[in-house]
Amino acid sequence: MHKDKFVFAQLVCFLDRNKFNYIVRKYDGDKYVKHITCWNQLLAMMFDYAFDSTTTDLCLAVFWWAKFRKKKGGVKLHVLYDVETQIPAFFHITEASVHDSRAMKEIPYESGSYYIFDRAYNDFRMLYRILQIEAFFVARAKKNLQYKPIKWKRGLPGNVLSGMTIELTGFYPRQYYPGQIRLVRYWDEEQEREFVFLANATHICALQVADLYKDRWQVELFSNG
Repeated sequence: MHKDKFVFAQLVCFLDRNKFNYIVRKYDGDKYVKHITCWNQLLAMMFDYAFDSTTTDLCLAVFWWAKFRKKKGGVKLHVLYDVETQIPAFFHITEASVHDSRAMKEIPYESGSYYIFDRAYNDFRMLYRILQIEAFFVARAKKNLQYKPIKWKRGLPGNVLSGMTIELTGFYPRQYYPGQIRLVRYWDEEQEREFVFLANATHICALQVADLYKDRWQVELFSNG
């Protein structure tokens, strides 16, 4: 079992917490704050990861082992992208036919980090693993998600349509992810569409959940660039 500090925890040790707290007090940074403090927000901004994949076509006559379709070959690159530093932190290559969610088990998860996923990664077994190691995730929910509302959040800001605590009711999802999970509905004015997010982070507001997912667009640019 790993007993040493994770890389992120070692990096945080270099931060002068006393000086940071002094600046927060000087400018009333935590005034009226109920949940997420300036320190927590700093950590979240430092360790925000996005995960996605992109497919590269290959000549089937040469790369016969990479058969993807009847007359097409290809490989898929799964990238874990550090949003803050704007560099890839980890990548995993598979055959193009491998479903995106199967690459989730290869990610070197670290406690305290944030992992941002598209709806192709609704693998509740792996999302529950992220919860267990005390890391955080934001994942776009599938349209056919089955759940039971437990508690609603009122007085939501901006374009947040609703926020609630739910329990999954699908046969396999409720076994893979026992307990409660957070659901946020958000209206994106630029795209004129509604997004539904799942998250396990309860210390950030619903609007921040949506903002974290927006940051995920950077991995799209990297993967398709």
